[in-house]
Amino acid sequence: MDTTKLRYLAGSFLTAYINLCAMNAEVEDPIFVVPMVVNGAFSAELSLKAILAENGIEYGKEHNLLYLFSLLPDDMLQEVVQRSWERTPAFRDTKVWINQLCLISDAFEEWRYGFEAKQSLIVDTNFLQAFAQALSITLHAHYGDAEMKLVKVEGNDETIEKKFQDATDNRRQAAIEHFDRIVKKSRNQK
Repeated sequence: MDTTKLRYLAGSFLTAYINLCAMNAEVEDPIFVVPMVVNGAFSAELSLKAILAENGIEYGKEHNLLYLFSLLPDDMLQEVVQRSWERTPAFRDTKVWINQLCLISDAFEEWRYGFEAKQSLIVDTNFLQAFAQALSITLHAHYGDAEMKLVKVEGNDETIEKKFQDATDNRRQAAIEHFDRIVKKSRNQK
């Protein structure tokens, strides 16, 4: 699996998280908290999956951060913990650190659907930021930066037209599949 796009997306969501943290600190408006946590947690998930993929470790359709973290090779596991400790000395106690990881393990899903929650959602954003950054640093230290650049496509107009046609066909097929799924779902609800 080519993890370039996965690493790029992990970095993109981490950047969004850090920017939302900065805006939240500047204006102290709770409107930023949910998107902040969602972006941070998703960044951590994508970084974990990129590291796992780089190591040939299957993770299935798992999203739980603690579980994904537990799949890391031992040396990388320790590296992430050490890097996060450097950023948040308050969580240097292993039990406290693991407890914080447990609290953010399902943050991406829980906070996206927080309006449905039956109880208060708890995340220490300092821990989440330290964990997400530690994962990102570890990922890039071992596997380099994921740079995605726009490049000029070489080829004649016919080749470019074919690419546009393929994209149009893909969009058309996706629209049909989405519509069929919605129709099926609405029939099942009646």
